[in-house]
Amino acid sequence: MDFRLDTYCGLYCGACDILVANWYGAVEELAQAWGVDPNDLRCHGCKSGVVCAHCENCAIRQCAQSRAISFCCECEEYPCAGLMEFRYDGSGHHALALRNLRFIYEQGLERWLEAQQARWTCPTCGAGFGWYDQKCRHCGATLYDCESEAQNLIDD
Repeated sequence: MDFRLDTYCGLYCGACDILVANWYGAVEELAQAWGVDPNDLRCHGCKSGVVCAHCENCAIRQCAQSRAISFCCECEEYPCAGLMEFRYDGSGHHALALRNLRFIYEQGLERWLEAQQARWTCPTCGAGFGWYDQKCRHCGATLYDCESEAQNLIDD
């Protein structure tokens, strides 16, 4: 099954620990570390047929699917109250959503995916890393995590 790295809300699944664990076959290890059922962590991305328990009932995902849109920025109600609440809920990676949606709207999905892959790749060794990683798991380099990035965002 293919993995999907884009979401309706503008997050990049390629930096999600859950999807990355699925990608590398490490779901059992992540489940043990988090103390959860491995079946709850099965995920190939928000827009795939295999969605983790945490994202399966996401209101933003359900809304976009019911409106038959690919991204929230395609909706006539964009940005809606639900998306704004999501953006400002205190989760560092959620804070990136509106900026990402603007990029997708202005430059397209392919350019955004390329930019996201570059963004979430260690500049020292080239390994991918997750939203909250502050040190590269491969070379130990200091990384620019989503919480640092969120603090530096100018309101969308």
